[in-house]
Formats: sequence, structure tokens, C-alpha cells
Amino acid sequence: MTKIEHQFLFKNNTTREIIINDVKVGCNCISTEATKRVIIPNDTFHVLIKLDLGKIDGRFDKTVMVTINNGEYYLMPRVMGFSQK
Repeated sequence: MTKIEHQFLFKNNTTREIIINDVKVGCNCISTEATKRVIIPNDTFHVLIKLDLGKIDGRFDKTVMVTINNGEYYLMPRVMGFSQK
């Protein structure tokens, strides 16, 4: 079983504090971790995506939906590639 992970880094370029409310994945081949705090203006935060390639055969295109400030904003980090069992 091969697992890969990538950490996406983001910066709060707004003038307001933001909060990550939810992180949703589309399949059981992905797990995530995200910053769980108030992010002040100009501060950075991360979304870590872990992908289990043992559950994927062929091309993949996976998107994670990150809800910020109760749906006021969304981030959608994306992982694409090819896996062969």
C-alpha cells in the first residue's frame, strides 16, 4: 500500500480573521488535516492531503473542499496523477 501526501499552504490576504469550518473529501482514498484555529490577516495556514494509492488504479483527479467562515469562502485544493497497482 503506497500513500502520498502534500501540504497546501495558504495565506489570509484579507483584512479579517478567517476560520476553517469544514473539510470534505469525495472518496475514502483521501484523508485530510487542516489548521483548526482563527487565522489572522497575513497569517498562513495549511491543508494536508493524504492519498492512499492502493485504492486507486489509473488516472486520478481528486479535489478537497475547504469551507471557510461558514461558507463565505471556499478553497478547493486538487491532486492529480496516475497510479498503477
